[in-house]
Amino acid sequence: MCAAGTHGAARGARDLGKRSLRARVTGRRRIGAERTTARLRRAAVQVRRAAARATGRRRIGAERTTARLRRAAVQVRRAAARAMERRGEV
Repeated sequence: MCAAGTHGAARGARDLGKRSLRARVTGRRRIGAERTTARLRRAAVQVRRAAARATGRRRIGAERTTARLRRAAVQVRRAAARAMERRGEV
């Protein structure tokens, strides 16, 4: 087996299934691009902070634990969408 860091064909069938599925889900051609830019990471942190603020909790990073918190995150997302709509109007 080739080294884990190899590209393209050498990587091959070993992890193709999992990776292609994730690519399809995230809707992008290249995989690994998720973790590249600091900008994306910063955006994610901002989203988490906003979620923490909206659900009224001190610590950030605790949001992704339980199903209850996940539900809360969905609510937060809905609220954010509503706020954006309102901003678009006014």
